[in-house]
Amino acid sequence: MTVAADPSHHGRTINAHALGLPRGVRVWDPVTTWWQPSWTRADTALQHATH
Repeated sequence: MTVAADPSHHGRTINAHALGLPRGVRVWDPVTTWWQPSWTRADTALQHATH
């Protein structure tokens, strides 16, 4: 997984094992959005951003 504080930054890549997840990281949807405290709010933010 690669994370960055700003979309214009290259970010830093972290592997699942380093996160303590040797079986991998489950991703709800492979998109980028502003951080939301729940999947419901993330889904709503994505809907508003894409319509």
